[in-house]
Amino acid sequence: MADRQPDITVEPTVDPLPSGVAPSTAGRGWRLWGLLGVVLLLGRPAYSLGVQGWGLLSEANAAGWRLAAGIAIVVALAWGEGLRALARSWAPFVARRLHAITDDAPGWARWLAPAYATGLVDSDTRLVRRAWIGAAAIVVAVIGVRFLPPFWRGSVDLGVASALAIGVIGLVRAFAAGSATDR
Repeated sequence: MADRQPDITVEPTVDPLPSGVAPSTAGRGWRLWGLLGVVLLLGRPAYSLGVQGWGLLSEANAAGWRLAAGIAIVVALAWGEGLRALARSWAPFVARRLHAITDDAPGWARWLAPAYATGLVDSDTRLVRRAWIGAAAIVVAVIGVRFLPPFWRGSVDLGVASALAIGVIGLVRAFAAGSATDR
């Protein structure tokens, strides 16, 4: 028995499937379509806001307290919105919904997999209402940030870009943890 290998198993950090949904390979293409859609939905603005924010900050030549405040804004958004809200809360929710998409799912849920995963379309009206209110709040915030002076806008843009990048990484990790149980 000395040559026996220890049982090393890694438990996923996410409950990959809602209760009552059996893991299977059915619908894997639809789930990947949903993941790709959500990653592109977050990844493109993360890149463009990062470039824009970096440009605004580099033009500002800030020093002293302004530089410290700008760094604090970036870190606060990356930690609060990116890690705590997106990676630890929203990403596992989206990953669970992605893994609920099988070949037996309604056609609208498969074709609209990115919107279904984020809760923008569903039969649960309370969930849909919350998702659309969140989307509207993001639009209002984007419009409001446009009125900030360049240095502060650059700080917020870079912080949001960091948060979105952390959210994308959290989503891919949560999806992969759920996919490991599908095998």
